Amino acid sequence: MTDTVFVLAASALALGTPLLFAALGELVSERAGVLNIGVEGLMLTGAFAGFLGCWATGSPLAGMAAAAAAAAVLGLVLALWIVGLDADQVVAGAALNILALGLTGVAYRAVFGVTGGQYQPQGHVQVVVNLLDHGMGPQAVLDAPRYRLEEDGTVSLESPLADLVGAFGARTSAVVDADDNYGNGHLIVRRPDGRLVGGTEPRRDGLAVGV
Repeated sequence: MTDTVFVLAASALALGTPLLFAALGELVSERAGVLNIGVEGLMLTGAFAGFLGCWATGSPLAGMAAAAAAAAVLGLVLALWIVGLDADQVVAGAALNILALGLTGVAYRAVFGVTGGQYQPQGHVQVVVNLLDHGMGPQAVLDAPRYRLEEDGTVSLESPLADLVGAFGARTSAVVDADDNYGNGHLIVRRPDGRLVGGTEPRRDGLAVGV
């Protein structure tokens, strides 16, 4: 029970702090007479720009600068709508949220490719089967080669499974595809003795660290 309360409290602090900062910013706007409904869009845009800046440069400071710049630009767009074009504050803020949601989604897919899709659940199933049915450890599960079923019925195999291409016969086409779009994930397993054992996806950047 104590562990559950601790986890809930820690999660509340971790998830609530960004919202608190946004609420403080909105409070300043309210004192200035501006109803900034678009604060969610500003947060989303800043989060994406910060992640992208940090990923591209490897510098957290560059990520913070990118987040601030992107949110400031979107804030200027909102100010133009409300002050320059005399738009309704509520409507303009809601429109900004929708704009940010669409822009960040499209930009993410443009930079990193389609997230999830039909390949993600296929990868997850293979991870769970290896974990539960074959008794493999978390890191071994994630390291194991995978396959995927394409929309045209072709089976794509990772390179270590190349020897299985001939086993599919004439009715099913199987090819070796070297890309890494076989689903991705990170894994933490609680052992019966209470120990936590983690594994990280070798197809993406990641690290399993014990504390």
